[in-house]
Amino acid sequence: MAHMVKSAVQKAKKLVVGIYGAGGEGSGDGSTLKKYVEDKGGKMFEFYEEGKALDHIKNNHSGKSIEIYGYSRGGNAAISIVNSLGNAGIYVSRLVTFDPHHFWSSTFKLKHRVGKVLNFYQRNPRTGGILGWWGKNPYWGSPIKGGGAYNVNYTGLKNVTHLNIIRFSLNDPLYNSYNSF
Repeated sequence: MAHMVKSAVQKAKKLVVGIYGAGGEGSGDGSTLKKYVEDKGGKMFEFYEEGKALDHIKNNHSGKSIEIYGYSRGGNAAISIVNSLGNAGIYVSRLVTFDPHHFWSSTFKLKHRVGKVLNFYQRNPRTGGILGWWGKNPYWGSPIKGGGAYNVNYTGLKNVTHLNIIRFSLNDPLYNSYNSF
């Protein structure tokens, strides 16, 4: 019982937001992200609901630490949201992205300091389908620069793909060591 009360108090002090990749919950590791974020008491948004997620954070952050999680295109949106919040003077305590992929550049840029930034990405061979798309590894992720980002590059680990990177990352001892704050 004491554990349940402590857990509820910790959740009340945090505002947790997760952002799906393209395709939503049913695409890639979207359902894994949903379970993780909702277990932390958070709310999920689609990547194209960036404005809605930003409004949710701005309207509910008072006195709470902000944690944002994003997968694939949702990682792109999460980085954009963190930059917008920084422009508004709102501090984000944690940003975790899983294989955000950039269409026009090889990296993302955070413009403001974040408490902890952890980015998991891979650039393993694309396999299957036309030009390698829509197979076992349809996308390559990208690193993040600035904001105190720590990038974990899974390139070379053949069992890690865009479609399973969240499950792999959440079981990585490095994630668990960062998760202790």
